[in-house]
Amino acid sequence: MSDRGIYRLATAVLVQAIQDVASNSIGRCTGALRWIISDQDSCYSFTFICRVLNRDPDQVRRLCLNKAWAGRMAGLPFRNALRTEIN
Repeated sequence: MSDRGIYRLATAVLVQAIQDVASNSIGRCTGALRWIISDQDSCYSFTFICRVLNRDPDQVRRLCLNKAWAGRMAGLPFRNALRTEIN
């Protein structure tokens, strides 16, 4: 997989987590929140994904949780809002 492919995959994983946080599914929301707040540093962990995206995990964590909360309250889609903030 190319560097661009890895970057796109990491972005998609992060966007999916934000969408899961905002979903009406308790299981998806809980799982995504656990993943986002986890400090694990293994393959495909939140920290790993942030490193692939060359971002500070704590900053991205705050951004993700803020976007999820704001979007959940307003009923807005997260994909475009998150992509704007990350890129």
